[in-house]
Amino acid sequence: LPASQFPGPTAFGYWDDLMIYSGTSQSVYYGTTGTAPNRNLVFEFYESHYGQSTQYYHFQIVFYENLPGVVDYLYFQASDGGVSATIGVQSSSAGSSITYTVNQANAVPVGTSATTSPTLILSFDTNTSTMTQTVG
Repeated sequence: LPASQFPGPTAFGYWDDLMIYSGTSQSVYYGTTGTAPNRNLVFEFYESHYGQSTQYYHFQIVFYENLPGVVDYLYFQASDGGVSATIGVQSSSAGSSITYTVNQANAVPVGTSATTSPTLILSFDTNTSTMTQTVG
């Protein structure tokens, strides 16, 4: 990162060839929690890898109303452990970025479909250009 094909601010929760297979419960959901001025915008991903419908990925990306510039990634399941994924944030295609991983095996704990608590939490603060990692 930065990736030139994304001109604006971008959150790369799991940039890889993920897809939603028809006839499954896979989807991308979003919603808000909390009340102003402490709302959170949560995107939740249930997907598989392209061409490998038995590989599952479940993660969330959370934006905070009261913490502009901070985004958290919560990982519950990643069948391949991140071996072909890029994870990070960028301000623009030529601006600042924070990279956690690029195609690194075991960057994300595999987890299972029964995992109810995050196995890994990454918190990116674009105001300070820092990232913190919490293993669940």
